[in-house]
Amino acid sequence: MTPRPGQGGRKDGASGRRETASTPSAVRRPLERTFHAPEGPRRRSSAVPPGTTDRGDVRRCVPDRERGAGSVGRATDAARPHHHVVTVTAAAKPGEAISVSTKVKNASKRKAPATRTTYALSTDTSAGGDITLPGTSKVKALKPGRSASVKAAVVLPGNTPDGSYFVIACTDAAKKVRESKEKNNCRASDAPVEVSGDIEGTLSGTLTFTDVGASSTGLWDTWNRSAQATVHMSVSGPRLDEVFASTGSTYTVNGTRDDANTAPGCQRRRSETGGGTLVYTGNPYTDDVQGKFTKTDLSGLGLLVTMPYTAVTTESGCEEPRTTTSSSMDLNDITLTQVSRTATSVTYRVSEFLGPYSGTSEWDSITGDLVLTLT
Repeated sequence: MTPRPGQGGRKDGASGRRETASTPSAVRRPLERTFHAPEGPRRRSSAVPPGTTDRGDVRRCVPDRERGAGSVGRATDAARPHHHVVTVTAAAKPGEAISVSTKVKNASKRKAPATRTTYALSTDTSAGGDITLPGTSKVKALKPGRSASVKAAVVLPGNTPDGSYFVIACTDAAKKVRESKEKNNCRASDAPVEVSGDIEGTLSGTLTFTDVGASSTGLWDTWNRSAQATVHMSVSGPRLDEVFASTGSTYTVNGTRDDANTAPGCQRRRSETGGGTLVYTGNPYTDDVQGKFTKTDLSGLGLLVTMPYTAVTTESGCEEPRTTTSSSMDLNDITLTQVSRTATSVTYRVSEFLGPYSGTSEWDSITGDLVLTLT
């Protein structure tokens, strides 16, 4: 069952009586990561300009006509090899080399001279105002209709900002070969490369849990429960493989559940108390708090919070009055979504939550904001 955004559901048995999801049988499990790639940079208009033919995602320019050499008053329209950037490395860090494969074809009726290809990073599919990449690739002379594959390893500058970039390959960027059209020498990769450096920062904030209600048919007649988790975690390591380590996260659990319908004159009360430090040792099967980014642009966050507590059940006025004590835990799978961002911080807010085994949460609401501060 999928919870309503920002609100948990209530799990009832077939009889309609309220069941307790926070039971000793709840088993911890590692927080699973599901990535959703952010939308890539918006491509510019795909309208085909005059003098071009559509070749899918990458347009290949074709001269309006083949001109003879030496026309008076015109630049010589030399044969030009045309690029198609086939593949690029999907993700890399600043300072790392990326692999770029291009296919170069001479679509003219004359031999294309040897030239060199330069590379740049662009937030869109057009050349201009881009991040220049060091190094060039040599393209051999091509006979009419012939093509060649060119592979290059280019290094990203160490100060490349995180983001999604297209790789722009430009033939004869120095314009050593004169031609009538000098603006059709560059082509963009079909897919972008995701550039991101290691993450260093802290995650902090407070989450509040509430559950208040009454039922004439449930396991409990009335209940009033609350909890609070104060999160302090360090976040470090390469993006998509970062480590969330708790550095003093704490919690409290308090509440009661009452049942006056067990038998005539018999009343039953369950008191729940707990608190202390959320245990973290780096073992996902025993840690009380775990975190993972759910989106590659850090706009989504998943948090698994387990809060152990002691439950004392007292029966009074019953045929056999008694008091029993048991240990239990409250397990919560919480999704948080970015609500604001600056150059050095991201603020997340609870958007939905689930109980054990991705079931319905017993809490009516879980609210609060967490802030990722990048250092």
